[in-house]
Amino acid sequence: MKVKANAKINIALKVVSSRLDGYHDLDMIMVPINLYDTIDIDVLSDEYETNVEFDDYSIPLGEKNSVNKAINLLREKFGFKEEFDVYVEKRIPSEAGLGGGSSDAAFTLKAIVNLLKLPISEEELIELGKKIGADVPFFLINKPSRVEGIGEKITPFELKEKPLVLLVKPFLGCSTKEIFKEFDLNKENLEGDIILAITALQEGNLEEVNKYRLNDLEKPAIKFLNDINTVLESLKNDGFEVVGMSGSGSTCFALSFNKELLLEKSKYYKQKGYYVLLTSII
Repeated sequence: MKVKANAKINIALKVVSSRLDGYHDLDMIMVPINLYDTIDIDVLSDEYETNVEFDDYSIPLGEKNSVNKAINLLREKFGFKEEFDVYVEKRIPSEAGLGGGSSDAAFTLKAIVNLLKLPISEEELIELGKKIGADVPFFLINKPSRVEGIGEKITPFELKEKPLVLLVKPFLGCSTKEIFKEFDLNKENLEGDIILAITALQEGNLEEVNKYRLNDLEKPAIKFLNDINTVLESLKNDGFEVVGMSGSGSTCFALSFNKELLLEKSKYYKQKGYYVLLTSII
């Protein structure tokens, strides 16, 4: 079975509070985008053990990667004996704030549920996904959503029009753990309003989206990688209606309905040596 595991961007991210378990309660606007890893997963015959491989050698093998975690959690819950051969073609950059590892885990969970016809509800699957990572439940729903708590409270919403998305990622990535650690040292919350940003997004009013959106992790990420600030300021100067950083970085994005401008600037940032993709919201 082949499945496509798509990326996401956080149009907004507010850190509501720190938790005793080390996680953070968040309030976010998340949208799935047309950038995919491809997961090829097959059931093996009895004499073989599960094997997970990636075409990106920087991804850890064994129990540390999200795909293995997804398989093991389902096995613990259902006690099935089947083993799997999994090969993942990575197209979503790592340490980019695009949720690649979480997406791979979510779509692996869904693929095995389908392959083995496991009796599990969406709510139970979300509970399993939470144990892998905070973004995994979102990918199990995979619709434009307000996402709260540690990622488990998901409220999908419809968009009348979907703006195009320009991704511009500096060469280096950001460690989510380190960025949250930096945020906790200062706990500086930015001004914004998630509900008003969602309303504006639903209405296609991008100027209002930009007025109310925020990402509390932008400043901590810029401390680690100033190139993020360089890209953000450049995108703002380009005249895009919405400019921000996704998740904990390092990918920056612009939203616009102006395809000509997006194509022009896409070429410009490629020439500068950045990872660049002009894509869309699913």
